[in-house]
This record gives sequence, C-alpha cells and structure tokens, in this order.
Amino acid sequence: MAVVCDMTAIKTFVLTKNLYKFMKITSNLLAFLCLKRKILLAMKLTIILTLLAVLQVSANSFAQQTISELQVEKKSIREIFKQIERNSSFRFFYNEEFSDLNNIHSIHVKDKKISDVMDLLFAGTNTTFRVLENNLVVITPDPRSVRQKVSGKVSDAKTGEALPGVTVSVEGTSIGGLTDAQGHFTIDVPGDKQTLVFSFMGYISQKLSIAGRKQLDVQLEPDTKKLDEIVVVGYGTTRKSDLTGSITSLKATELEKTVVTNPTQMLAGRAAGVQVTQTSAAPGGRISVQVRGGNSISSSNEPLYIVDGFPMASLDANQLNPGDIEGMEVLKDASATAIYGARGANGVVIITTKRGGTGTRVTYDGYYGVNKLSKEIPLIGAQDFMSLMNTKAAMNGNPAVFSPDEIKNVLATVGPQGTNWQKEILRTGSTQSHQIAIATGSENTKVYLSGNYFRQKGVISNTDFIRYTGNLSVEQKIGERFKSGVNVRGYRTESDLKGFEGSIVESNIMYNLLRYDPTVPIRNADGTYGRSKLPMYGNNPLVYVYEPTDRENNVGFHGDANASYEIIKGLSAKMNVGYDYAANTKGTYTPTTIPGSIGSASKRKSGTSRALMELFANYDRSFGKDHRINALAGYSYQKDIYEDLYGASSDYSNDYFLYHNLGAGKNRSDLQTLQNSSVLTSYFGRVNYAFKDRYLLTATFRADGSSRFGKNNKFGYFPSASVAWRASEEQFVKDWGVFSNLKVRASYGLTGNDRIPNYSALARMGVKIVSTDGETVSKGLAPDNILNPDLKWETTSQFDAGIDMGFFDNRLNVTADYYYKRTTDLLQNVPTSIITGFNSMLVNAGTLENRGIELGIESVNFRTDKFSWNTAFNIAFNKNKVVSLGGRDQIIITGNKPDGSAAYMEFSILRPGLALSSIYGYIWDGIIQQGEKYSAQPNAVPGDPKFRDVNGDGIIDAKDRTVIGNGNPDFFFGLTNDLKYKNWDLTVFFQGSFGNELYNVNRLILEENRSPEALHFWRPDNPSTTVPRNGYYSLQYGGYVNSRFVEDASYVRLKNIVLGYTFPVKNWGKSVKNLRLYVNAQNLFTITKYTGFDPEVSTDAASGMNANLGRGKDFNSYPASRIYMVGARLTL
Repeated sequence: MAVVCDMTAIKTFVLTKNLYKFMKITSNLLAFLCLKRKILLAMKLTIILTLLAVLQVSANSFAQQTISELQVEKKSIREIFKQIERNSSFRFFYNEEFSDLNNIHSIHVKDKKISDVMDLLFAGTNTTFRVLENNLVVITPDPRSVRQKVSGKVSDAKTGEALPGVTVSVEGTSIGGLTDAQGHFTIDVPGDKQTLVFSFMGYISQKLSIAGRKQLDVQLEPDTKKLDEIVVVGYGTTRKSDLTGSITSLKATELEKTVVTNPTQMLAGRAAGVQVTQTSAAPGGRISVQVRGGNSISSSNEPLYIVDGFPMASLDANQLNPGDIEGMEVLKDASATAIYGARGANGVVIITTKRGGTGTRVTYDGYYGVNKLSKEIPLIGAQDFMSLMNTKAAMNGNPAVFSPDEIKNVLATVGPQGTNWQKEILRTGSTQSHQIAIATGSENTKVYLSGNYFRQKGVISNTDFIRYTGNLSVEQKIGERFKSGVNVRGYRTESDLKGFEGSIVESNIMYNLLRYDPTVPIRNADGTYGRSKLPMYGNNPLVYVYEPTDRENNVGFHGDANASYEIIKGLSAKMNVGYDYAANTKGTYTPTTIPGSIGSASKRKSGTSRALMELFANYDRSFGKDHRINALAGYSYQKDIYEDLYGASSDYSNDYFLYHNLGAGKNRSDLQTLQNSSVLTSYFGRVNYAFKDRYLLTATFRADGSSRFGKNNKFGYFPSASVAWRASEEQFVKDWGVFSNLKVRASYGLTGNDRIPNYSALARMGVKIVSTDGETVSKGLAPDNILNPDLKWETTSQFDAGIDMGFFDNRLNVTADYYYKRTTDLLQNVPTSIITGFNSMLVNAGTLENRGIELGIESVNFRTDKFSWNTAFNIAFNKNKVVSLGGRDQIIITGNKPDGSAAYMEFSILRPGLALSSIYGYIWDGIIQQGEKYSAQPNAVPGDPKFRDVNGDGIIDAKDRTVIGNGNPDFFFGLTNDLKYKNWDLTVFFQGSFGNELYNVNRLILEENRSPEALHFWRPDNPSTTVPRNGYYSLQYGGYVNSRFVEDASYVRLKNIVLGYTFPVKNWGKSVKNLRLYVNAQNLFTITKYTGFDPEVSTDAASGMNANLGRGKDFNSYPASRIYMVGARLTL
C-alpha cells in the first residue's frame, strides 16, 4: 500500500535490519512532523529524503526493478499506484494532497523500468521522484501542486458586521471564491503562492500574506468613493456621486430578497415613481409598468428596457429569468433618458445580468409553492336562486321560471346550495422553479452559464405556464487594452390558455364561473355536461375548462457581442452587435363535443427580429486636481422585422387534428399573411464635467432617424442638460456637522415616444371585399388610410429638481425629487371630413402633463455583528392632466357590455383638464320609492334606480354623465424591512396604493341574480334597499355605468415575506460554500374596502388606447392568489 504520511506506514516502509534503532528515532520524528500540520510540506519531504539518503550510503546497491506488465484505462495516478502495489513489491511514498495524483492516464507497458513508468505518468509536470532500497518510490511534487487550506472571516472594520459575498482570490491565479452569509471563507492556496486578495463593492481592497497561517480574519474599510462606482447609465457607468439625474439603482442583494416570476415584479414598491400593476394574475400574466405617469393617449406608456446594452421592445415573463439578474437601474428624468432619444419618454430600465468571476461557483436555486385563492366571491345557492327568479317573474307579470316539480328535482339532484362553480373550477395551484448556475473564470476570462425550469399551475383548472431559459455570458480580457464579451440567451414557454377578462362570450371562464346557473349539475346521469334550461346561460362553464384546446408557445433567441479597445490612456472605442428573435405560435380548437360546435380551428405564427449595431467612443481624463471630464460619442443602427401568418377553418369530421391540420376543415374561413419592418438610425453623445468633485455638469444629445415617420420629419433631436452641487464637500457644510452627504440636482431635457405601427405615415393599400351587384363578391385593393408626411414622434419635455441627503455617516439617506413633464404632439386618430373617404387620420395633436413628488428613505436602524435591521421606504405622488386634444372637445372609450341583453356604453372620457383613465358615467342617487315623483325621470316606476340631474335641465339623459372615478392613484408606496440575527434573516415587504378607483363590473353582473345582495332587491315590502327591482340593463333613464359600482380600490398589501436560515458551512468541508433554506409567503393579506377578487387588477391595462384611457375597470379579471413557498439556495 502507499505511504501517505501515517506513523505506522512510515515505520513499516523505512525499516531496515541494520539501522532499526536509528530509524525508530527518525520514524518517531516523522510522526511528530505529520501531527504538526503547520510545518510546510516541503520541509517534511526534505527531512525524509535526507534520512533516506543516509540509509542509502550504508545499504548495498541493488538492481533497478521492472514492472512486468501494466494495463490501465483512464485511471488517476493514485489508482495506478494502488494497482502497481497489488501486483508488485513496489511501494509509494507521497502526500494525499498532491493535486497531480488526480491526473487521469491510460497506460499499457510490459517489462518496463519503474523509472520509465514514472516518467510517463508525470510527463509535462515538475513532479520528481526517487526509487530507493526496498522498492520504495518517493514522490516530490511541484510546489504549485501542493495546496494549503486557508479559512477565515471577513467583516466591516467599522461595525464588525460580517460581510457576505466578498471575493477572496489567490493573487496571480484564477483560484477564488466568495464569503458565505456569515462572512466565512475557505480557499485552497497553491504552495508557491502566498498572497490573498479581498475585494468587495464599496470597500477598500486588501492584499494579505498568508505567512504560514491557516486562519485569517480580515476587516475591510468602507470606501465612500468606491460606493459611487456602481451605477449603470446609458452606454456606460458612472459614480453615484457624479450623478446629476434621477436614477434608482437596485442591486442583486436587494433583488434576491424576494421571489418573483417576472423581472418587472422586482421593481414593485422598490423604486419611487415606478408603478407596477399585475393586470392579470393568470400564469405568465401581464404586468404593466409606468414611470412617472402616462405620457401618451394612444401609444405605449411602458418604459424602454435595456438588457446588457441591448434595447428590448418589451419585457415579459417569456424573455428573461429573474434569477439571472445582477442589478437594475431605473432612469427617470430627461438627463438620464435623453441618451435614448425617441424611445426614452416613458423612462428606461437598464438590466444587467450576472457574470462569471474568479474561481468556480456552482449554485442551485429552487423553490416550490402552492397557490391558493385569496378570496371567494359570496354567491347564493340553488334554492335562493330559484326563489329569486320566480319572485322577479311574478312582480313583472310573467309565469314562474321554475315549476314546483323542477324545484323538487333540482333540490334532489344538487341540493339547496346547488353547484358551486367556484369550487368546481378553481383549485389549489402551484409554482416551482429550479435553476443551476455556474460562475467561473480567472483575472482575464469570466464565464457564467445558467439554466432554469419554471412552472406555474394557475388557480383556474387547466391554466398552466412553463418556461425554460438558458443564459451564457463570456468575458475575455486580452492584454491591458482589449476586452470582449458575448451574451447568449434562449427561452421557450408553453401556455394553456382560457378565455377571461372583459368579454361576455360563452367561453369566457371567469364570466360564467361567477354568474352561471347554480341549479345545473356538473354532469347529467348519462355523463354529458349539465346545461341550464335558461337560454341566457348556454353551456356549462366546465365545458370550456376542459374541452377546447388553446395553447401558446413562445421561442426566443438572443445573441450579442461586444469588443472594446483602449486606444490611448483615457480614450477607448467599443462596438456592440446583436440579434434578437422571438417566435410565437398560438393554436385553438373548439371540438365537436361541445354542444352547438361543428369543430373550428385557428393557428397563428408570428415572429419578430431585431438586429443592432452600435459604435461609440469614450474619453475619460482628469486635468490637474480640479477638473475631470468624461465624453461619449456614438452611432447606432437598428432594424426590426415582423412577420405574421394566420389561418382558420371550421366544420371538422373528427377532433383528432386539433389545430394542426387546418385543411381538414370544410370551411376555410380566414387566411392572412403580413410582413413589415422599420429602421432606426441614431447619433448620440454625452459630456460629463466635474470641477473639484463638487460642481457637476452633464449635457446629452441624440438624433434619431426613424422610418416610421413622415418624410418631412424623419429625424428628431433630443437634448438635455443637468447640473448638481455636492454641497457636502464644502467646508462650511462640513462645519455644520449635520450632513454626511448633501447634493442638489436640477435637469431639463427632451425625449420622445416613437411607438406607432409601421408605415403609419405612408399611403397604404389594403384588401377590400366589395359587391357591385349585391350578389357577386370580389376582392381588390383600395386606399387604406390618409397620407401624412408630417407625422412624427411624441415629444416630452421634463424638468426635475432633486436633493440627496445623508445623515449619521450615511446610516440615514433621503432622496426627494420634484418633476414636471409636458408631452406635446400626441399621436391620435382625429375625425376627418367625409369627402376624404375616411373617418379619421393619424396626426400629432394635443398636450398632456404629469407633475409629481417622489421621496425615498433608506436607514440602517440597528447594526452589530450579530443583529442588523434596515428599512427602505418610498412614496410617489403624481397628477396627470390633459392640457389639449388638438381642437377636439373629448375622446370617449366604449367598454364591453356586461350582458347580452345590454347595450354598449361609454366607460372612460378624456377632455382638457381631466386625467387619463377618468371613469365616465351617471351618478347613482338611490331608488325611486312608491309615491315619489322624480321629474327628471318622468316615466320611471317605483323600484327603478334614480340618477342625478347633473346639468339641471330637468331630464336624465347622456348629457348628465360626468366623471365618477379615476383609475390612477393619488399616491403609491413601498416599505421593506430587512432583519438579520446571526444566521437568520427576515424580509417583510408592504406595498400600497391610495386614491385609485375601480368600476366593478362583476358586482354589477352578480347583483342581477347571483350575489346575496340580489335577494334584497326592491319590492313594495322591501323599500329600504339599494338594489333596483330589475337591474340596470333595460333602463329608460341612466345606465349601468354609474357611481354605485365605482369602488375605492385603495389597498395596503403584505406583498412578500421571507424567512431564511443560512447554515454555518465553515466546517462542512470545502465543497459546500453556502446553503440557505427559506420559506416565503406572497399576498399574505390585503387591507382594502374593495369587494372584488383583487384591488390591484385593471382589465384594460394591457396595450393601446384602452390601456391608457381605460384603467380602472375590473371585468372578469383572473383572481389573485396567495402563495406559500419553500426554497433552497446551495452554492458549491
């Protein structure tokens, strides 16, 4: 067997007959050395070889022995030694920690000298060996392959608090790692290296010599200048102290505190002025983001997203895994966003993904949770339903809806409560995510590779979402001047969809889930689905949960590369190129098993691609001690292509093909194809100047040329300027002894919004279907719109004034901003003269403004080595108002009707002086009672709703409609508390919104005959009620859009709470670097007066004009759920 520094082994293999007494002494000495691990390995081997050399002097010479035969396939040197020892008299002396022993070899020899075999095994290394008497082979390793384990703890020099995430590396090598949650580290140091480097963002790096030590406790000094070098801005980075604009920065340590499924959820409640709304709680559902209010009435109000320097058209649940995000910056004012010109008016969100580092880290991050319905809407049972229907029928002089025999049969079949469709269709869902990430590299090469699997099963049966993502990042430094990088991402999503939100079609699950007839059984005795006898209900809602097929798949690929070169000191050039492609496939099939269906299918395939090339140069230079300048100049070219293919057919003989063979349908009802493209060419520049690091100036300019706009306005020009004064650097401010940081900022600039359909400025031709004789139908081309050569982008001018304050050595930081935004040249379709042949044309007309105040407070409430408590609070107030509509009096949005018997009614209005999403309707004034004469409703009868005569003309008509609500909040806030005690951590996050209102269409519908309130409708014997006798659908006066159903949707929600425990892995061995287990609850409770499922929803807040003008409506929105999770994060 091999000699591996063990006392017994040493005695056995060094023993000789002639020198037993001498070797007994030396063996005891060697045993002592083995027990003293602090003595360097090289010293051990020197003593051994010296003693053995003495033995050789007195020993007789011997013939070199040979290996008769050795056949080995792909085994380590250590395993080969053991095989030789089993089959020969050779014994090997070595240290188990020699890394060369792990090298894999295949060797085939016969009658070879042992020295030749050793040469083969250690070829290409600096390892040496000696063959001594008694066939003892002693291996002397290359010092670089001998590693010493060094452990320790890193903490803050001022507070003593442990510092997790500190990079610990061996100088001059790629060996490195990170400290765990308690600041502990363990690292293997090669024998020829003696210096460790400790670096952490915001602290002064340290280099420490090991000097034979195996335990190092390190204290890092905070570096206030380093704290300023972490903010990402457009086309670069800057020190936080040099910022002259309004930017909110969120880092990985903050983002990892909560569990989210969509990257934009990370912004909710954490960035002042950024309103994040979960418009749909469906798996993979929509999220709306607005920065400082809405700027447009017809175009998108979503911000521009920049991911690793690449501008994305949008960011949804499909494209990016939240676990790959390292940090996010929200650029809010014109000084920060003007560098993006015609795309920066709605703000910019810059996302930086994770990168590799020194050493190798393998991380598993996963969680599993259950989703439970936050609340159930109370509904009446079958017995009450039948009684209600019969009572109403009798009041109106109609026969009973349900006969006594039918009532008896229903009660026998489904019982008094009947079928609870909420319980039958809603379920306990689940959410799970599993990610493996590898971060590795050296000083010159850094690699990050990750893969993620995410699945969400919704609380509505058969609504699922699956996402697969992969991410690869490689950074390479060649020499001191050249750097390059590559980012590759891919994703695939699979969704099972159902109809809900906003419509009253029979297949709308949410619509029928709440209103459907409770007297109907789930299935009849023959196994068929139950169906209501009342024609207004149609098919059982479970039919549309399980029978139709509605699937959507998304596949995407992104790749970009960059290279930079420092031409001379301070001057560098960089090039970015990238390509992004997203493909969407959506297929539907309604089978013949659904009563009334003949089988119908549709399929849509669409794809969007974006190619980008950017070149820019950066100059950064200081002149003396007082002057510092940074200048940027660049060029950008971007091309987008969109393709779409749609087909539909019906009348299928069987249901086998689903939507995969449209030709199998007898009736081919639709076929459409589409392709369009756009090009954006840009020139941009920025200059930052600092005088004495106190007086700061930033000037930015961008020129954008877009193919989307008219020939007279192809280019737009977007300048901005900002100044800042770091007053805390003035001696007289320091003498006050109040501020540890004080900076005053002001900025003004122009940005644009270019998000309109391609070719809108051109005269387009479209396919038209015409008949000249009333019988023969022909297709042809005809003009589709009016040419507008003057069409251009919307322009937003913004003024911002802010102040940043730090107190108590920056343990308390306060940021406050006031802003005023004015958007002109609003894009809108205005009515045109009938002689043009068109009803409207797209023009620039109108002005809109937003003004507001933002406040952010961060505090370190308590901090010791064992316990810390930090708080972050932000609040934002925004007032939105239309100044002008370009000569138009108003714009009115018509909403979806709540019932097939109802007429369409206008829901939202926009006119000068009003805010976007102003709810428009009648003011409800009670119920007309017996004997009451209300002159404004002369033909009304007792039990009809009463409406206010707003204009005082003595009659209730459309002129009496007015603003009855506002879908925008007066203010919204976020509050986060982070507590840590030893290995335990607790994060509690509250989110709130106040002043916003919702038109609760669901409540209107249920009050007809399904909610408990419906039982208390007006009758002569029940006059004291708020529920009219026959609802709101067939009124002679007023309408169903009225103030009775506009509710206060203010809320305070415990959005996220996380309790975690990080195990002390210091003594677990070098393989485990960190292990954290946690439990998480989302939407744990909500304080609100709103009676619907969720006060946060907004049915029409998806896209287009309805998204901007139609916020504030809840109509069949997917119900929110309460989520409970357990998760683990393991780093090896």
